Amino acid sequence: MSMINRFKWSHFKKNLKEKLIRFFSNVYPKENEKKFILINSMDALGDNLIKTKTIEKIAEFYGKENIYILCKFKWASIYEKLGYNVVIDYYKGFFKRIGTYRKINSLPLKKVIYFIHDGELVSEDLINCKEKEVFEGIKEDKYILEYHREFLKKILNKDYSLEELRPNLKKYYKDNDIKNIISIGIGAADPIKTLPFKKMLDVVKLVVNKFPEKKIILLGSGKKQYEYAEKIEKSLNCDRIENLVDKIDLDKVLSYVASSDLFIGYDSGLTNAAFSFETKYICLHWNLNKVWKHNFENCITLIGDGNIEVTGNYGTKYLNSIKIEDIEKALLEG
Repeated sequence: MSMINRFKWSHFKKNLKEKLIRFFSNVYPKENEKKFILINSMDALGDNLIKTKTIEKIAEFYGKENIYILCKFKWASIYEKLGYNVVIDYYKGFFKRIGTYRKINSLPLKKVIYFIHDGELVSEDLINCKEKEVFEGIKEDKYILEYHREFLKKILNKDYSLEELRPNLKKYYKDNDIKNIISIGIGAADPIKTLPFKKMLDVVKLVVNKFPEKKIILLGSGKKQYEYAEKIEKSLNCDRIENLVDKIDLDKVLSYVASSDLFIGYDSGLTNAAFSFETKYICLHWNLNKVWKHNFENCITLIGDGNIEVTGNYGTKYLNSIKIEDIEKALLEG
């Protein structure tokens, strides 16, 4: 009974906060002044990077000066680099959220485009704009840019090729002082998308041996990924390996990915960053779904045959059955 009461109390507090934010952020510009488009992009890193070219097409249609992007604080710098008006939703900050939605509602909004990959109408109740377009959300049977193409057809009545929707952000992140490196993203949001330590150690060892002239940079974030990378670094004891997990900010991480001769990672934000920077990459993939498998030049996705039993929290049968010789072959491609 106590667990039920606690759940109801937390639910009540959440609803109360939403109502208070709504009350204090209410502003209604004049109808005849409405001209701005708000693109709600409350998604994760990789999602936001993948969307940038599609958002560019929307901006070309409505005028870039009329576009505002709503996103989380961590990804605001991406859109700022691209020259957009950015509104940050701090999400957990009560007073900051009031300020966020008061700012949004003070804009003479013509339309809100909910461009969120899971199709959610995040913060719809806090935004005073009735006209909206909603991205339907992704499933597992179709490539992500196919969904983007269909969305643009729906809202702009224009056709685009997949090549036209591929992001190319390299010029914003490439650092000419970072040279002769291979970067490795050693983690993903979900442990099942990452290899068990011993197998990942074999992958890094292979890269070290195959490219004796390259420096190997380990990238990621969070305590678990830091400890994972630290174990790799200590196990191999190679002065060409540098563990930068949680030691540099996001912009610098992205600069390393953009400046790499090769990136190796999982189904993760950093692999989608490599795709967005047109950096050659090898993705060690965890399932057979089509959504995040980019079929472009220099995009290599490896999937095992599934003939393996998975124990523990890391990996899946498709990820863990990728053979080291398949990775070795992929390293030599291009």
